[in-house]
Amino acid sequence: MYRLLVIALFLLAACGEPDPLIFSSYSVLHAFDAAGVSVTDVRRGRLDPSIPIPNSYVEHVDFLVPGLSNTGGQFFICVTKKDCDPIVDALKNLTGSYIYQSGGGHVVLQLSGQLTSNEAAKFARAIKPLP
Repeated sequence: MYRLLVIALFLLAACGEPDPLIFSSYSVLHAFDAAGVSVTDVRRGRLDPSIPIPNSYVEHVDFLVPGLSNTGGQFFICVTKKDCDPIVDALKNLTGSYIYQSGGGHVVLQLSGQLTSNEAAKFARAIKPLP
């Protein structure tokens, strides 16, 4: 019995706390889906080296929006709002795009200016309840 208890405690300790960011990109994409906005060609983000984005994020994802000619948007996931705020500031310098931050500040979303303001607002509403 003692041996089983030791094994159980060891396994429990090995599990630890789940990483809260493991499913974050999935959560953002699920939020888009739940809001009725479609994205395609989702992939790990690739930054243009000429755009100075701080490396304070833990995940960066690019995607296309159906109906737009080879463009869409990108989002960044940060551990804290403080980590995401400099990304928002850097992206605001780009003209012709929509920039949104989730309610908790951990997600930054940039959308192509080719979207209408109503289409972009759907994306903004989708991420608003996120951390």
